[in-house]
Amino acid sequence: IQQDGTALTLYDDPVNVFVAAFIGRPPMNFVRGALKHDREWLIFSEVETGTIEVRLPISEFPAGQDFMGQPVLLGIRPEEIRIAESSKAENSSGSFPAIIDFVETAGAEAIVYLQTGAHTLLCRSQRGVNHLEAGHRARFMLNLNNLRLFDPVSSRRIVRRA
Repeated sequence: IQQDGTALTLYDDPVNVFVAAFIGRPPMNFVRGALKHDREWLIFSEVETGTIEVRLPISEFPAGQDFMGQPVLLGIRPEEIRIAESSKAENSSGSFPAIIDFVETAGAEAIVYLQTGAHTLLCRSQRGVNHLEAGHRARFMLNLNNLRLFDPVSSRRIVRRA
């Protein structure tokens, strides 16, 4: 047993990478990166040629200070990634460009496969996205309130301030 709790608790607050990946369809996205320190912020930067950079307040992730300069995994559920509505999103933390690889329509929603350069992510979109958008670059937003950080060595979640 990795974690005990209700299905919703396991979904919202997984204690490790195994639980986060096991609960939910499509599964949680995992982005490899590293943390840097910038005043009151932790800066998550995706590895290699990845386009994701996120500013997180240290006050929200105090345990993240123990991982400065070390590899971490950013976990984000597909429904917590959305297509940016305007160009103003370009300067927002959690905004990133990606190429739409494939669109799988499923009634009122679509599963959009994104290529960031280093990772393929899944985005569950309620907005009408059609297969003709495949191959195009678009801007996406992460819901910073619902992302998780994990230690890739122990696979344990780096706990957010309660």
